[in-house]
This record gives sequence, structure tokens and C-alpha cells, in this order.
Amino acid sequence: MLAWKEVCAQAVLKHQNILQYYSAWAEDDHMYIQSEFCNGGNLAERIRDNHHRQCYMDENSLRKILLHIANGLAFIHARNLVHLDIKPDNIFISINDELSLEKNITYKIGDLGHVTDIYDPFVEEGDSRYLAREVLQQKYQCLPKADVFSLALTVFVAVRVFFLLSLKRDSEGNALNE
Repeated sequence: MLAWKEVCAQAVLKHQNILQYYSAWAEDDHMYIQSEFCNGGNLAERIRDNHHRQCYMDENSLRKILLHIANGLAFIHARNLVHLDIKPDNIFISINDELSLEKNITYKIGDLGHVTDIYDPFVEEGDSRYLAREVLQQKYQCLPKADVFSLALTVFVAVRVFFLLSLKRDSEGNALNE
């Protein structure tokens, strides 16, 4: 069911900040979805890599993530749909080396398997770590706001790594207060 919902959603949601759908087919009881390849991986991988390298995204990168994903969500919401699974794993990064450094990264929403209608929702909850409390409590009156909450939490996760890595530490690795 989720795979079919994803195919339907990807087929109708064409936007620069939503992963582009190409085709889908069923084979041996499996559904295959061919979509755009994002050569930058996903945001969860970027956050993990940055954490291991002890570096972080700058403020402009965080702002760009917020802007691109908010634009994609606005497009989805304008069609009376909601995503309900916004999280770092579902934000993909497309890098175009032919553009200037400022414009070469595009963040895209992927994994549309939980997309549902705002006014007639069939909710299959996404990752509970990123869901608004109202969705977990099956209160579906303001579903677009749940997507916004999930986006805010996603950016918070990236900022938290930024904040934790920017703290001054003592020789034992404990955070110092200034």
C-alpha cells in the first residue's frame, strides 16, 4: 500500500524541491520506483558525517535547507496533501557542479509513502521521533502544521550538531561555560 501511495504522490507532485519520479513497476511481488538520483545523499548522512568529522553546517546551509523544504511542503500543502514523514533521512541533496557554489545545492523531499489528503486523511504514521504530538494522538485537524513541526525538528537536529560542536571544551571533552 505504501509503495502504491508513493508512486501516485510522486507522479502528481512535480516541484524542484521534491524528488523527481520517473517510473514504477511491479516484479516478483515487489514494487520498484525509479526516481531522480541525488548525488549528495541525504541530510541524515550529512549530519552523521559532519559529526564524525567534527565540523558542522554553516548558518547559510541551514537556512537553505529550511527554505527548500518549506517550499516543497508549501507545494504539497497547496494540493491539499501532507507528507507526514519529514526527517533528515527523507531530505535528499542534489549537487550540480556546473552552477556557482552558492546555487549548486538543492534539497529535495523524498519518500512520499505517507502522503495523505488533508481533508480525508488515511494516516500511516511516519517516524515517531519527528511527528507532532497531535498526530501521535490521532488528532488530524491541523496536519500541515505537523509537517512544519517535523521540518523544524529536522533543522533543530542539524543545529544541535552545530551547537554541540561549537561549544568550547576542556581537556576531558566537557563543555565549558563562558
